[in-house]
Amino acid sequence: MVTVRKRVKQVERLLIRPATIVSETAAFVAIILLALVVGVERVLYSWYFIACAAVCLLSLATATLGMIARDVRVSRQRGRPRVRGGTVLHVGLVCALVFSAVALLGESQGIYAIFEGQTLPAGSAPITLVRGPLADAFALPEPLTLLHVSPSWWADGTLKQLSSELSLGNPARSLALAVNGSKTIHGVRYFQDQRFGPAYFLTLTSPDGSVQKQRVDLSQPGVGSPTYLDVTIGTDVVLRTRSEVVSTTSEATVLSVKIAHGGQESAVESLGVGTTKAVGDWSVRLDSTHTWAAYIISRQPSVWPLFASFLIVGVGAMMLYAAPMKPARAATVRVRGAEDDSVAP
Repeated sequence: MVTVRKRVKQVERLLIRPATIVSETAAFVAIILLALVVGVERVLYSWYFIACAAVCLLSLATATLGMIARDVRVSRQRGRPRVRGGTVLHVGLVCALVFSAVALLGESQGIYAIFEGQTLPAGSAPITLVRGPLADAFALPEPLTLLHVSPSWWADGTLKQLSSELSLGNPARSLALAVNGSKTIHGVRYFQDQRFGPAYFLTLTSPDGSVQKQRVDLSQPGVGSPTYLDVTIGTDVVLRTRSEVVSTTSEATVLSVKIAHGGQESAVESLGVGTTKAVGDWSVRLDSTHTWAAYIISRQPSVWPLFASFLIVGVGAMMLYAAPMKPARAATVRVRGAEDDSVAP
């Protein structure tokens, strides 16, 4: 038992040594720089980030437990709000780290691309899934229908704002979203992503007479800025598409297509809704055009314990910094053996 306690004390001293704190800080700086290079999503749930955060949490918890033990020993002394304020602040920090980890590791989110008039049924899987190690795979909790997408533009043709009107659930409830805003419904958050553009629905007829339907989603970077997408439609056959918005006052787009096959390209053809044109050896018909948009939908554990942790941090900070400091006591030294037995300051 004595040996175990000795080992525990050694670990505690190791966790709160200045060298350990400096190493943790250096590791976090390196991780932040790595996230800037490879992306936050690839670092956030990595084993090295979780390990570094766990060691930091252990160090902070060890220091906090030591402060609590100190306060218990001097609990009979009054008038020590600054000292106890530091302890309360550290308790709040530990709680904030713990609940942040729970929210982060238990979060799951998906990205959905929907075109106007489309309804995604409940349980639909996202096209892109991001989830923490403790989270279940995300699925759409309620039916979601995109009613209308409304982009607005600056005078130079760049995107000013993007908003959407959707209906959610059954019976349907209205849901309005815009970039830099979100709505939380039954613990699920809905975000409007900046990605959107025209969705073209084509009917393609090959030289042998076979017919296939093809949906082509192109992004829309701005007015007057064309966007391109290559779609494989057969063996060594690629449909090359080009889309462009030509006016800030109209949502109309211009679609141009050509066929690339065996290193050869056909002439470029422009299509309007309902028109059919011969593109190389193929026949291409534009059936309809809709606007698609992307949405980020996420679910995570309750964040109220995290907010309560920050409240504890605030209370500790007030105790620490708002309490008046006691003036230092003047030290006196009695000099023995002096003739007049005087007291020298």
